[in-house]
Formats: sequence, C-alpha cells, structure tokens
Amino acid sequence: MAAQNQHYVPKFILRQFLSDEANERVAVYDKYEDRSFVTAIKNVMAERRFHDFMFNDDWIVSFEPLACGAEDMVLPAYKEVLATRRLTDSPEQKGALALLMAFQFLRAKAHRDRWKHFENGLKEQIEKMGFRLQAIPGTRQFRGHNTN
Repeated sequence: MAAQNQHYVPKFILRQFLSDEANERVAVYDKYEDRSFVTAIKNVMAERRFHDFMFNDDWIVSFEPLACGAEDMVLPAYKEVLATRRLTDSPEQKGALALLMAFQFLRAKAHRDRWKHFENGLKEQIEKMGFRLQAIPGTRQFRGHNTN
C-alpha cells in the first residue's frame, strides 16, 4: 500500500479558505513558529497515512475509503448550504450535516491526540505501580502509522 497524504479536514472545506483559487492555495498561520506562509491545500490539515493503523507490526487497516465515502455522502448537503446560504428543514440535510460534524469531531487530530495522551498517562501510572501494561491480560499494543 503506497503511503499517501490523508486529510483530517476535507478538501471541500479547505477550499472555502483559498487565497489563490487557481492553484488551490491557502494562507496559513503557524502559531508555534509565529509565521505565515501560503501553501497548497494538499499540504494542510493532512498527514501521511493519517487514517491508517498498524496492529501487531504487520497488519495495516485503513479507514481512508470510509472517510472518502462519508465525505461523498455529505457533500451535496454541504454544497446546498453554501449555495443558498441557509439551512432547510429537510431531515436529509440535517442528517448529512450532523454526520459531517460528528465525523469531523471524531477524526480531528486533536481528538486522536487526546487518546494518545490518555494512553500514555495510563501506561505511566501503571508503571509507577510496578507493573507493565503489556503484562496485563487482555491488553494489546496498538499504534497508528502516523505517530510522530
């Protein structure tokens, strides 16, 4: 499986913030380095293999196809809101937009980072008690491909 840059914010959302429409480029502010720059949307809100997970060092599972399918499913409702600048009372539109919001919340990098922080804190506390997480029955090592 070829490694690819996978977005955690869909490109159809990023396109609403273009500073250069012809080349699909956005202005970015890096708050950690206090600098601004312009780059293509393919380079922002994405990471290499963000939606790929490795189990037992040899089994890779990707939910990139699921992410793409969910985006395709909500895109018509999203485009309708952009075009009309209003929400309808349609249950289909409400459902699609609710799915988009929930999916964005769950797939956001910050959400994933919270779980990594929780896992690391749990491991640290278990080790402080004199145990090893790997030695506890029923636990298994899990890590995403995209860990830094």
